Amino acid sequence: MKLFHPDKHTLKSEPERQEVAEKSTNVVRAYEVLKDDYQRALHLLELNGEALEEEGVSVSGNIVGMDILMLVMEVREEVDAILEKNERSDEEKQKLQLILDENNQRTNDTITALMDAFENKDLAQAKRLVATLQYWNKINGTIIDKI
Repeated sequence: MKLFHPDKHTLKSEPERQEVAEKSTNVVRAYEVLKDDYQRALHLLELNGEALEEEGVSVSGNIVGMDILMLVMEVREEVDAILEKNERSDEEKQKLQLILDENNQRTNDTITALMDAFENKDLAQAKRLVATLQYWNKINGTIIDKI
């Protein structure tokens, strides 16, 4: 990363500085993808010719199965019922934290299963798990934004 830092190339020609800036941007973008489990999994699927549709919205319902969709719906309803209120009691805040903790566990379990699927080259299962992970991430985002 230090190799491509723009400050190390201030004395070079404009084309060389632009090339370094582009490489630096690519390194930063790659790092962002690699440190995010969901983005990394999407990238791995794409590299294996199994890209998930944009945001997975159009296909994820068909991929993950009804049991996951029902669980997602139940959790979303539970979260929405608490979030509808402008002011939340301590008990409701604790309930949101509990839901978040449970969802974090589901997320971790999904990531572990996803690593196994990639390791076993089971791309169909990996695709299902990436779509599932997308749901868990959205639930986490909704809760974290409101806590």
